[in-house]
Amino acid sequence: MRLPSVSIESYSLELRDEEGFVGDQASQTAFRALLERWRRRSRTRHGKDPLGKVPTQEIGKKELDLAIHQRGATEASDAVHGAIEEFAVELTTVIRRYLRQKTWRKVQRIVLGGGFPGSGVGERAVLQAAAMLHDEGHPVELARLCHEVDDGGLLGWVHLAPAGLLQDFDAFLAVDIGGTNVRCGLVKPRFRKAPDGARAEVVRRHKWGHADEQCSRAQLVEGIAQMLHELMAHARRKKITLAPFIGIGCPGLIRADGSIARGAQNMPGEWTGDDFHLPTALAEKIPHIGRRATQVMLHNDAVVQGLSELPFMQDVRHWAVLTVGTGLGNVSFRNRKRKP
Repeated sequence: MRLPSVSIESYSLELRDEEGFVGDQASQTAFRALLERWRRRSRTRHGKDPLGKVPTQEIGKKELDLAIHQRGATEASDAVHGAIEEFAVELTTVIRRYLRQKTWRKVQRIVLGGGFPGSGVGERAVLQAAAMLHDEGHPVELARLCHEVDDGGLLGWVHLAPAGLLQDFDAFLAVDIGGTNVRCGLVKPRFRKAPDGARAEVVRRHKWGHADEQCSRAQLVEGIAQMLHELMAHARRKKITLAPFIGIGCPGLIRADGSIARGAQNMPGEWTGDDFHLPTALAEKIPHIGRRATQVMLHNDAVVQGLSELPFMQDVRHWAVLTVGTGLGNVSFRNRKRKP
């Protein structure tokens, strides 16, 4: 929670109201539910579905983006725009709730991460939410990630890995587990080009939609190990020296020993039981990198993604990140004063 240049004020806050978790109202899952409602309205009024027969959960982001860019008003664009406007209202409401929390009251900027804000549909929803907050007099600024959406949950480990562990190597392995997808990457910190990590880069990555295969917890861990082994083989072929380190970002509240206390309900199987420890499970499958024992660390995925923005948040003191994915991840930061 306390790093050399930044303090993590809070993360994985679980705010509730009469409908359940507040964050669930502004997740990608919530947007799909709103879109399904608009499709049903159109079917009732016009006798046909504006988006065809494809189930709402299976419509790709590109198809939705095409719908909002069609010339002139169409039933499809009306349905998608209607869902965007309703989602923007929900997102604004959720942000207001977070800003009332003690650890969020001084937040000056909120970075929107996760897969949804990276789409055209998501971008419009974020812009509308920013306009509503501005009209209401909230001084907070909304922003998007400064790099590829899929890379944020990997790059943040540049700032979380134990001091000095990465310095003598070209790259390290990182994993970002979500409720729908898992991403594994080969990360080059590039400290010589930018000591603050601003030039860090994911030079090779794999993405697996594990939710589509309805895999078990054990199958997911095995799949992650296989992807990491491929990345290690690639590093050997390219003569990239790997640090004996794997960083994992995962939803939920993480204990100091690397176990998950709560908040992993969108993951397949049970992740919070006393009989399961994710870092140990992965270390058993990859016991060594090079000739050194593998050190595996786990932290909350929103924290990791947020820290990828650290070099670009030096113009504010208090900032936060919301990751809009299967659920809604949250984290707030306070930049620490640097010694002269």
